[in-house]
Amino acid sequence: MKGIVQITDKINRSELDNFSTKKLEGQIIRKSLNFPGTDVYLIKPEVYRNWKTNGKLSNDFLSELDAPIKNLINKYKSITIRTCFWFKGFENPRALPSWRNLKNKKDVLKSIGEAYKSGETIARDNKISEYELGLLIQGRLDAEKGGFAVADIEKEKLCMIDSCWGDAHLIAMGGEDFDTYWMDENGKIIEKIIRNKKIGHFYVKTLKKALKIKGNKQIMPSLTDSEVIEISKHVFRSAKKFNCNVEAEFLITKNGIIDIYELQMKPGFTIFKPQESLDEKDVIVKGLGAYPGKVKGRVRIIKNRLDFKKIEDGDIAVVDKKMMAIELPLLTKVAAIITTTGGITSHFATVTKEFKIPCIVGAHNATKILKNNQEIFVDAVRGEVYSKMPEIDELGTDTDVVWFAESTKKIDLIGNKALNLINMMQLGLPVPPGFIITTKSLSEFLRENKIDKEMNKMLANMNFGKLEGMEEKIKSFFSKSKIHKSLEKNIVDSFDKLKQKYHRVSVRSSATCEDSVKASFAGQFQSFLFVNDKNNLLKSIKNCWASAYRPGVFIYANRLGINPKNIKMAVVVQGMIEGEKAGVIFTKNIWEGEKDTILIESSEGIGENVVSGLKTPSRYVIDKKSGKILHKSEKRGDSLSTGEISELIKYAKILEDYYGHPQDIEWAIKDGKIYLLQSRPITA
Repeated sequence: MKGIVQITDKINRSELDNFSTKKLEGQIIRKSLNFPGTDVYLIKPEVYRNWKTNGKLSNDFLSELDAPIKNLINKYKSITIRTCFWFKGFENPRALPSWRNLKNKKDVLKSIGEAYKSGETIARDNKISEYELGLLIQGRLDAEKGGFAVADIEKEKLCMIDSCWGDAHLIAMGGEDFDTYWMDENGKIIEKIIRNKKIGHFYVKTLKKALKIKGNKQIMPSLTDSEVIEISKHVFRSAKKFNCNVEAEFLITKNGIIDIYELQMKPGFTIFKPQESLDEKDVIVKGLGAYPGKVKGRVRIIKNRLDFKKIEDGDIAVVDKKMMAIELPLLTKVAAIITTTGGITSHFATVTKEFKIPCIVGAHNATKILKNNQEIFVDAVRGEVYSKMPEIDELGTDTDVVWFAESTKKIDLIGNKALNLINMMQLGLPVPPGFIITTKSLSEFLRENKIDKEMNKMLANMNFGKLEGMEEKIKSFFSKSKIHKSLEKNIVDSFDKLKQKYHRVSVRSSATCEDSVKASFAGQFQSFLFVNDKNNLLKSIKNCWASAYRPGVFIYANRLGINPKNIKMAVVVQGMIEGEKAGVIFTKNIWEGEKDTILIESSEGIGENVVSGLKTPSRYVIDKKSGKILHKSEKRGDSLSTGEISELIKYAKILEDYYGHPQDIEWAIKDGKIYLLQSRPITA
């Protein structure tokens, strides 16, 4: 058994037994880009499975481990073990522990056992039945200083670095003694915040200790300008390699050696510089925005674990400093989070980004000023909390138009198609960027144009035997009505940003009822492709809205027992991929009844040629386990290369594993790159 493999720039992925996580991909990219850093090995999930079955590590693995430990100790004096876990639907949560400063085999073996037990605890607490526990074992250098760097190439074109004296663990756990730097893509430092740093985290043997920082080091910058520029250069380079935002952890030794020891893909992980205050007299608490959003709700102070059980849907959790070390708080109910300490690269802030929860960090007096059940208004863009609704930039307007990277995951606001695109993006899959016009916008459109009562009356008196002429009447309502100026401006501004990269866009429905396990509503709502100007965009959006009231939709819903009144419509506007080839993937070959095969259909041009039946596509039937092509019927111009098929299968498996249900996936290829355009459950 080969249970441990070294990660190098020439790693053969077959050695990894098809195991993959974002953290492991980061190590592979780190090595391929020749980043400064120590040697690293993967302890494969097979080792955990044997440990679980036999109650101990096998003798073969213990012997195999000797050489890597000897190499790491000889070169670096000590070792770090980091988790490299995969949980179904919840990959390697950011706030997991690491085991540092390990000096011998005994320390390493003890840490491996503790790591496996921590993975089992997470799976049990979150009711996850499918998971794989891998580990990374790597050399460790003594840190004089360390921190986190985030490169946002998807939106802000910025790099932000938080740094402290000692180990970066201080920042991760919400400490306050750190500095912050912002750089642009050209490596220019555009802003610094140098704080008073009284303590640092240092490792004595395997234990972390908070030690006092002495002398003028408390007030001097923790990084030199050259170190800031060097680190930002590396993270920007890795972000461009990943083609998405990334986060890196680093340390710097007393000799000035930089070790970028961890790198992770963070698609949609937006950073932004704080905006100026609206009106200080109305601000009752102020901190730093970690994830943007504007909401109102009632306060729930979190000072101990029991307080988590008191959280109700829509509460705003206000987290005390001593609770910042909770690894995976159950925060799925909250509308927003405020912490009394920490920065935007702390574990708590990172979890809120991954869960898309508006968050303010470092609001020092929040638990003293705010009271349980108090109604407040949170502006996590500006990092401010108000006791009353601000008069300017009213909270909630950002729910009219929202980018994928910033969106909530509430289906009743964005619909299923948008939710699936966001999930795909967060899995690190190649999804063209776009924005969502939420269901709230359609409701306001109907009300402002005084046609909401007419539509409600029509739904209430619907006769499924007499639907002739209804569609034309509804189209007339919508075509004569106008989109409110403020909403139109938000839509057009977002469209203009999207057109900086994409010449044309697609406009597609995202209803709350479609693309679900129960019903696809395939072809019932309208989509519009190759939209390239403002007038066509606004017209397409109105037509898309109007399609929510088509007779076919009502008949379809009625047969499935869905009340048409409960259908809400959002609209997705997305960069248009004008593919050379496009098609669909079915992760279950429903036509030939083979459970363990994948079906790929491909055609020249855009995917609409396949899904609408305009062309007879090339077809490939692939064995799901081996990846071997069992059957194929190719047409000239439609054929896929072996590499393209392999990559499509990889994406298909990721999505089926994530959703736990066979998927129908639309894709396109342009300039040799694969893009995923949609994924929905197979309902046939």
